[in-house]
Amino acid sequence: MQDHLLDDKLAAARHYLISQFPEHTVQSSKVDAAWPGYVLRIDHSGRKAHLVYLSEEFLDDHKVSEIDRLLRERRVADKLRHAGTSPVLVTNHGIQIQTEN
Repeated sequence: MQDHLLDDKLAAARHYLISQFPEHTVQSSKVDAAWPGYVLRIDHSGRKAHLVYLSEEFLDDHKVSEIDRLLRERRVADKLRHAGTSPVLVTNHGIQIQTEN
């Protein structure tokens, strides 16, 4: 995927999260070479509030204009509120709350 398209897709995801968590900050970064995807960290008052992992396949397979709609339809913000600080994984196959070991 071209860097500018990826940046735009991550910006769309950040925009959605900021709209759902207005008193929070949202940052995105590459997870690591072992996992193909990106993490969006949502902080409140400097502390981790939520983590969202977006799979590379999810980002590759959807247009910038689809990202916000898909995150809304899948109720990602509600899942994050339910998960607390446990990571939430978004893929083409759906959403999964990851249990922390």
